[in-house]
This record gives sequence, C-alpha cells and structure tokens, in this order.
Amino acid sequence: MKISYKFLTLLLIPLAAQLHSEVIEEFSVKFNKEMIKGKSIISSSAKEQGKFEELPNIDGYGWQASGNVLSFPKITLERLPREKVSAQAIVSLKEGTKWGSIIGHFQDNGSYEKGWLLGYNEGNFNFAVATSGRLSYVQSSEKFKKNTLYHVAGVYDGKEIKIYINGKLTGRRDLSGSILYADFGELIVGAYKDKDERTPLNGLMISAGFQNKALNQSQIQSLSDASIKALPKELPFDRTPILQFLSPSSAELNFHLFEPMNCHVELYHHSGTKEIYKGSSSKQQKFILKNLNKGYKYKYKIIASNKSGQEFKNPLFELESNVNYAPIPLETKSSLALQSAQEILKLSKNSHGHLAIFGKTSESLLLALAAQSKMQISYFHDNDALVNKLRLSLYKNKLYGSRINAYYYKDLKNLSLSQNIFNTLLLSGVKSSTIEKLVKHVKPSGVLISTSKIPPHADFKTIAHKKFSIAKKMELKGQGQWLSQYGSGNNSTYSGESLNNMSSSENLKLQWIGRPGGDFGIDRNPRMPAPLSANGRLFHQGMNRMAALDAHNGSILWTLEIPKLRRVNIPRDASNWCTDGEIVYTAINDHILLINAKDGKVINHYSLEMKERMKNYEWGFIGQDKDRIYGSSVRPESIYKEYYGNNQWYDNLNDKSTGKVCSESFFALSKKGERLWTYKLGLIINTSICYQNELIYFVETRNPEVLQLEDSRITEEQLWNNQFLVCLNAKSGKVVWEKDIDTVDGDIVFYMQSTDKSLLISLSNSKNKKYYIYNFDIKNGKPVWEVNHNWPSSHHSGHMLHPVIVDNTIYQEPMAYNIISGKQIRKGIGKREGCHNYVGIKQGLVFRGTSRQISIWSKETGKTSTWSRLRPSCWLSMIPASGMLLVPEGGAGCSCGGWIETSLGFSPWETK
Repeated sequence: MKISYKFLTLLLIPLAAQLHSEVIEEFSVKFNKEMIKGKSIISSSAKEQGKFEELPNIDGYGWQASGNVLSFPKITLERLPREKVSAQAIVSLKEGTKWGSIIGHFQDNGSYEKGWLLGYNEGNFNFAVATSGRLSYVQSSEKFKKNTLYHVAGVYDGKEIKIYINGKLTGRRDLSGSILYADFGELIVGAYKDKDERTPLNGLMISAGFQNKALNQSQIQSLSDASIKALPKELPFDRTPILQFLSPSSAELNFHLFEPMNCHVELYHHSGTKEIYKGSSSKQQKFILKNLNKGYKYKYKIIASNKSGQEFKNPLFELESNVNYAPIPLETKSSLALQSAQEILKLSKNSHGHLAIFGKTSESLLLALAAQSKMQISYFHDNDALVNKLRLSLYKNKLYGSRINAYYYKDLKNLSLSQNIFNTLLLSGVKSSTIEKLVKHVKPSGVLISTSKIPPHADFKTIAHKKFSIAKKMELKGQGQWLSQYGSGNNSTYSGESLNNMSSSENLKLQWIGRPGGDFGIDRNPRMPAPLSANGRLFHQGMNRMAALDAHNGSILWTLEIPKLRRVNIPRDASNWCTDGEIVYTAINDHILLINAKDGKVINHYSLEMKERMKNYEWGFIGQDKDRIYGSSVRPESIYKEYYGNNQWYDNLNDKSTGKVCSESFFALSKKGERLWTYKLGLIINTSICYQNELIYFVETRNPEVLQLEDSRITEEQLWNNQFLVCLNAKSGKVVWEKDIDTVDGDIVFYMQSTDKSLLISLSNSKNKKYYIYNFDIKNGKPVWEVNHNWPSSHHSGHMLHPVIVDNTIYQEPMAYNIISGKQIRKGIGKREGCHNYVGIKQGLVFRGTSRQISIWSKETGKTSTWSRLRPSCWLSMIPASGMLLVPEGGAGCSCGGWIETSLGFSPWETK
C-alpha cells in the first residue's frame, strides 16, 4: 500500500479521563502494541476496555482492519454525549462501501435510526447524528483516495453537524436537539455494526475517539497542523524487499533504496522477543536472518534514516517459516570426492532437482554431491546387503532421508520409477543393455552421465567428453510452454500441449505429489494469476510469495517471499508475471523484477519512468517476446489486491469488483532495460492486450469523461463509449491501423485473443445475461462476424469465463464456434461445476467438472473423465505444459471440504 502524506493530520491530543463524571468527557483509542493484549485493548484516555472479535493485525502503523470488529460493551448509554459531540479518527480506506462506519454508537434498522456515527460510503466520508426519528447525514464534498491516511472529524454543536477532512470544513447542515440513542447496542470501532448489519472496515486505523463537546474549526486545524510530524513515514523502496530462505533456519533479505540510508531490521519472534539486525549505510541493503524455527510465523520491520536524520519505516511484513522448503546444508571432508562431485555437477549443468545413481559409488561421493548442490540424491542397487549397509551408515551420521536415500531393487522390471523424472542420471559400471532400460527415466533436458558408452537413442543428443559418455534428453514431442496468463501472448488459454495425445484421466498417471500445500497460498477464491511453465519448470504464486518447481518431479527449486506481490481478480486485469523460460518477469508496485528461473536470484529490476513513480503509478501489464519486454502504467490504487470477504470472491454482478483495470500508457523495453517506445492516447483495457508476429493489439477508450477519472479501475458505463481497436508495430510502437468499434458493454468481463487471421473480442453483459463474441480481421480491424449466447449461469464463473482457442475453434461455455465462419459447431463441451476456467489441450479441454473435481473432456468422444477429491482454484490454477498436466495447489479454503490440498503432476507417458 502506498500512503500519501500530503494532507495528513494526527488524531487526538493526549486526553485525560475525568473519572469523577458519569459522562465520558474524552475517549480515544490508539492502535499500538502497548495498548493491546490478545483480543483486548485499553483506551488511552478513559481507560475503557474494548474487545476485538478476532486477534487484531497490528503492524508498524496501526490496526490493519479487515473483517474484524472492535466493541466497548462497558460504555453504557448514560455515559455517552447527549447535547454535543466531536468524533475523530485517523484512517486509511482500501475501499468504500454503501454503509461504512469508523466509530459510532448507533442503530439503523429500517425506520428505527438512533445514535451517531463517523463513517463513509463508496466515495466520501460522512457524519451522522439522530435527534429525531432518523439519522441526519452530512457528507464531505471531497472524495477520499484509497490507501491514503486522513484525519476525519465530525462535530455536532446543537445547531449544526459538520465534517472536517484534514482540518478543512468540507460539509455542514442544520440540526438541533438532543442526541437520541437506542436502548441497546454498543460503541463500535472499525465497522458498521448494528442489530441486523455487520460491515467491517477494510483499511488502516491509527486511532479513533470522541469528546463530549463541540470542537471549533480552529481547534481542529491546530490538531491537524501539530500532528503531521507524528505520522509514520513509509520507507520508499526503489526495489521491493525480497526474502529467500537459505536453509531451514536462515534467510536472506535484500532491497534497494532511492538514496543511501542507515538501515536496520527488527525481527519479531513468535515468542514475543525482538531481534535487531544492523545494516549498512547504502542504497543496496542485505541482511541474513538467522535462528528461524520451523513452523512459526515471524514479522519484521525495516527502519531507515537519511542523512538529515529523518526516520522511515515500513509496515510489519510477515515471514512464515512453515513454507521454508530450503534443503538442509551438508558438508564433506573428502577432497577427492568433492572434486568428483564438482565435475559431475558441472557436466549436468544443474544444482537443483533430483539426481539418481545406478552402479558403483561411495558414501563420500553421495555426501559430496549433496553438499555441493541442492539436489535430492537417490542411489539404486540390486545388492540388498550393500544398500542396507549404506543406509545404516548414512543414518548413523544423521545424513539419511532428507537429502540422500538408497533403494534396493531385485531387477529392473520391478523398479517402480516414473518416466521423465530425473534431472541427472549417473551410471557407473552399468552395462549398455541396462542403460537402454534406464534412459526413459531421464526428464526432458535432463542429462545422462555414464562411465560406459551410452548406446545411440532417438530421444538423446550425445555430448562429447574425454572421461564420460554424456547425453542430453531432447524435449518431448508435442510439449507446450505456458509463458503468460493464458498460455502465450495471443491469450488462447492453450499452450499447444498434446499430453501425448491423451484425452482421458485414465491415461494420465500421477508422476509426483507434494509441496506446496494449502498454507502456501491465498484462499482459493480471489482469482489469482495462473501458474507458468517453461524449460521443464513450474512457477506458482501464493500469498505474497512464489515458488519454482521441477515440472517433472515436483522438486522445489527455490521460493521467494515478496511483500505486496499479491494481485487478484485477474478476469478484470492483466497478470503480474510472465516468463521466457530463462527469466521470470514479475511486476510489483512501480517496477518489475527479473528473476533467474534457475535459482530465484534477482538479476535486475526495471522501473516506470520517474514522473510516473512520483505520482504513485503502478506497473500494470507485463509481457515479453523475443528481445523485448512489454509493460503499461496504471493509476494509483487501481490494481486489485483485496482478498478477504465475500466481495473478494469477485463473482458478483454489478458491483465494484467488475471494474476493468485500464492502462494510461503502453511501452516496450529492451531486455537490457532500455525504453524503446511509449504509446499514450486513450485508456487501454488490460484484459484486451494481446500480441503475436511482431504486432500488438488492444482496445482502448478515448472517452473524455473516463480519461479524467482519478484511478483506472473503471466501472463507469462511459468506458464503452469512444472505443478503438488498435494495432501497433511491436518494434517501433507506431500505429499500424486503428478502427473505431462499438461492442455491447462488457460490464462483467471483456477479453481479446488473436489468431493468424482474427482478433476475437469476447465479453459478458449483465443486462442481457449473454456472452458476445466478435471476430475482426487481424489485418485491418474490419468486422467479420459476431455471435452471442446465454450464460450457463450467473454465478461460479458461469458469466465470466475466458474463452479457449484450439486450432480453428473457439470454446465459450457451453458453445464451440468455428473461428473462420462463426458457425456453431458444438453445444455442450463438458459440464463445468464451480469457478475454474476451461483450459485447452490438443484433444479437448481440462476444467473443473462433476462434483467440482478436475476433469478432462474429449472432443473426439464428447465424454468427460475425472479425478476424485482433486480440485483447482476459482480461476486458473492447472496448466497443461512441459509434457505434463501440472496442478499446483490452489483449492485450499474451499468451504465444501474433502479435498486433497497438495500439488500434483500428471504424466501421459506411462501408458504409451
């Protein structure tokens, strides 16, 4: 959250409770750790005890309110103000709502309206007092900005009610009489809660309170002027903090600042103790956090001061050690074994994943291979006594199990190993006939190293070497790569993956099962970015974290903890990452990270232009093609990040969650970071951006009213006016052609996909409850055909699905159309249950089907097959790529339960 401090004020003067009076003269509650114990809080003035419904999330600024409610049940009616009242708060809202309250004692139950409240609605702060039969509201004339701290004050003096924002009077109206209260209810902070309603505030609260008197404007202005120095200054990062686990008990934290600063990190342990790590006085900071215990949640705060002594700090970031999958580091004393291990690992060109050994070896070599890499080492031999002796020795030295294992097999026929599973296969003294039987276990791009000559094999390419016989396995036939949200730049929701021409769950066998599990991610519902897969790796996002896995054996290669990485509601926005197989390009805040796909190290970061960074713009769309990176800039607070609550299911109709995130500019960088060109004219709908064959396509609005909006999360119907379909030259950024178009309003969702001949706009309209598909000629934007059909449902994604394109067919539930002619070629494509989107394979579709289980529909037979007790997320969490069906865990948090919450990889290569 970026916080603007331009017009901020502090809430309350230190107030002393006047305990001799029945009426509370001054009440304030400040949200800091010193005032809170468990679910209880003590007010800083009247010493009243309050109760949270849940344990509060208190960070370095205050109370991160989201779904929680604070009440003061012991403040009785006779102690509340009757003739005059001043209510105040320092608050930042992540979002507005129709009925919102910051602090108040009120009831609004139909015609029964009593009490007072300082609150807000969808865009403005307000203050309400009941002196007759209804609550009389005064609304601020200024709209609030999301994620911006404000001092808000409401005053009733017996003649008027007034509202002040940052010391400025922004609304007033006449009102007289005594304040009327209901004879039930409580003083509530952080929620609109009465007898029959409960709407918690979603945002940050620093403090709140009230007084039994009417403050005048001069007093409020004085408070405002005096308070700004006490507000926390958020530490600005040139490159966001990134934490990578180094071992089961340590982690590296690094980040970049805009200027040299003296830094330190405060690490808060689960036991309540605080540990301080001192840093340097430079722009680039690095800390090694030690003694982290497995299975606990830590928090840390970064504090820095500049040359003038001004202090900055960030909100508390979380560090969850239960998702630390770093391998146990090992050491070896054998120099000879160390030298051999280094040579083998250099030849394999891999230090992560799974290494298997058949034939002769030594315990010292196994240990050296594990010590010099992060690989899992498995040793196989047909001598039972030898294997048992090795196991006992490794176990005695506390080395067996987590990094090194030994297996006995009677003969190769009974060796239960999957094909395409080992990154490196080391054979020592193994006969050629045995080698021929073992080569199938090497994964695509994996390496076979043998002391004996490797027989020629069609799937392997021989690598010349003096000492060893070496061969590298080629890619699988029909193997696809999932490089961006919907597979590739054309948004087809299909990677070209054939799954070895399989089209039934019976033909796919479980290749691996394991981490990450449900604790890695967010609850399944907020529609996160899809996983990615390229070069045999699988990339998966969780709760402000990401992981890289080996696609063929499930080994976790690396993980990164990245505060504020989260982006949700992808049906209304672009994803925040993509890959070219070598680098994972990840957008966060106002920059992107270039992450080495092999080891998770950040190679570089590129930012928006400084003029955009100064206005708190964020990096929106991210794409890559050949030697270019594509990006866009969106206005502040436009990207969806909220994930808690019913509205954050993003399945509703006609509410704020359907707003389309739009970009103010679109640009290209070289992969070295040089800005090549920038396009800026209208507001570009992010979900319409697609690219192929050195051309970029999108739909933008040039409507003057929309262009003047403060943010670019657009719900206004004017978005659908002044529409233009635009084609850019990807090398120069120049307009190749543009065409004014007029589609039905895509108020639910609006997508665009490209093929060699067509641009296909697919949208969903709530008024007509239909899907519409428009085909435009990709050469000039001229309309070719359009069709529409009814939604299959108005919930669980039935009204917002992203189409799938395979060859010349576009699938949009429940229909399939020929892309060339627009003719319907099928009705019924495998009945979907639940929220997950369809995903294409060569022979059909993968989706969430009967009983919400993972299913495959065959276009040849029209039949659907399923896997029991397996479910994906509520958007797109399983991808056919790398010759596998990859299902990183995305179903945790499902209310219906009974699911296996784990990550899986299915292989189509065991039955042919």
